[in-house]
Amino acid sequence: MYGELRGSLGPSAADEGSEIHKRFDVFTEAWVGIAPARNTRPLDSPAESADPEECPFCPGGIEVPFSYDAAVFDNRFPSFRPDPPPPPRLDGRTGPAQGRCEVVLYTDRHDASFGELSPIELARVVAIWIDRGRELWADPAHAYVCVFENRGAEVGATTSVLWMRANSSNTVVGLLPKPARAIQPSRVLRNT
Repeated sequence: MYGELRGSLGPSAADEGSEIHKRFDVFTEAWVGIAPARNTRPLDSPAESADPEECPFCPGGIEVPFSYDAAVFDNRFPSFRPDPPPPPRLDGRTGPAQGRCEVVLYTDRHDASFGELSPIELARVVAIWIDRGRELWADPAHAYVCVFENRGAEVGATTSVLWMRANSSNTVVGLLPKPARAIQPSRVLRNT
């Protein structure tokens, strides 16, 4: 938690998601995360009309059952896990989906927008971005870290609350291998 601690989180769904893995896409020459359990996430559909009473991220919801200033916790429906299960045996290349998936909640106000955050809340959010990025990059198992905002049904968000994700993995996934290779020398020089 960031700010005053006003409760405790329940157990995570660490044993769920045993089928997560990554597959190598021969057409794009990139690894792709496979996480079928993400299809069972609680939905507030459509995201724009979600009721704060049913929102899993609002105080009293299933994710954070108490009020908070800002919160960071492991995603219960991750694409990557620190200790992933072995990948399935398939015809193509597969690998373990090692990494982290975190949820970052900027505020406990359901209908807030980034532009409505106070200077103190904005400073807290920027501090969280820096903190999460540093911690995830510090893990030598992570070859890739992506901190991004996930808002609106158009980008696949299932809730309308103001939040973001911090993901990391042991390989560069999706269509980013080439740009990631381009920045690798600077990481080596900075020893990060």
